[in-house]
Amino acid sequence: MMKGKKIIFSALPLLIAGCASQPASLNKDDVRPVILSHLKEVRICYEATLERTPKSEGKLVVSWQINKEGKATNYTAIKESSTIFDQRLIQCLGDTLSTWQFPIPPDDAVAEITYPFFFRPHSEEQSGPAK
Repeated sequence: MMKGKKIIFSALPLLIAGCASQPASLNKDDVRPVILSHLKEVRICYEATLERTPKSEGKLVVSWQINKEGKATNYTAIKESSTIFDQRLIQCLGDTLSTWQFPIPPDDAVAEITYPFFFRPHSEEQSGPAK
């Protein structure tokens, strides 16, 4: 990690919906715990980005499907909705996401997920003294 820097990171759900032809098969409460349990991995991807480009920050919106085994497939970054679009960050996030185990969608459905990740470096000077 960069010396003297803290990483400010949040991952909030934007939209979690089922395929257009079927009702939602998983909701945000099903998916959020998995994502939150892997934030350290996401942070590692972002820290690598900061090493290359120290002022990188913004929102990266990604979408993927959760298959009937609970695995993420068909990962893609949505450029139009993102304000940070670093190819290595996208690749790293996709690689790690593909290893996560999500809940299995009911009825052999495929869940369609769209999720924003927010990234921002934060220096010690900006945060003030620790309390």
